[in-house]
Amino acid sequence: HPDDPRLRVSACTGAPGCPQAHAPTQALALAGAHQVPPGAHLHVSGCAKGCARQAPATVTLRAETTERGPVWAVIRQGTASQVADEQLADAILQDNPGLLFVQN
Repeated sequence: HPDDPRLRVSACTGAPGCPQAHAPTQALALAGAHQVPPGAHLHVSGCAKGCARQAPATVTLRAETTERGPVWAVIRQGTASQVADEQLADAILQDNPGLLFVQN
């Protein structure tokens, strides 16, 4: 259906399907789909290559590894290869996916 919020998200295969991905992507993309406002786009990428979307997205999440485990780099109005605006822990995104589209 053209109003399906899943049409406002894109995600790569993610871990474990892609050896270069730092985290799973598909579940996070689906969980966030209902939070993406009309006219916006969420891209979830397991690494900096951004295979699933080369064009800028309203919000791009890029998985990164840290000593404490995976985190999500948040890039606003950009692509997975760009410098992040901030980093968020996976738990924060799982609990509050709507934070990505809240206007400050």
